[in-house]
Amino acid sequence: MDCFVASLLAMTGYEHGGPNHVSRRRNRTREKEKELTEYSQVTAKLFDARVFQEMTLTNLTKAPVGDPSLLSYDRILINELCIKLLYWKRTSITSIEAYEKIKEKAEKLIGLIKKEYHLSERTPLEK
Repeated sequence: MDCFVASLLAMTGYEHGGPNHVSRRRNRTREKEKELTEYSQVTAKLFDARVFQEMTLTNLTKAPVGDPSLLSYDRILINELCIKLLYWKRTSITSIEAYEKIKEKAEKLIGLIKKEYHLSERTPLEK
């Protein structure tokens, strides 16, 4: 294997991830689905669906009209929701950080490929 190919494999983490990389990605997807399911189950016990629907008619969530009551004021249930949101926030931040590292590696890889194959920023039509 030549030096260039070896450096590409090392940068992409393929030799460290290999086939298990896909398995880890599937596990993260399942974990996110599980978080969403658990979150939905708790919110269904606290929030009136009609009010929640009004808040989410568009892609942006807006504050509810008036001062609607919760379906339950159970402290344990409210705490459970808060814990799930904190956990969700932490895993989201971790995912964003991982994606930023991947993006940085991809940009370095693009630079290496351009350098190795003497590619420019211009498109073929601009040349």
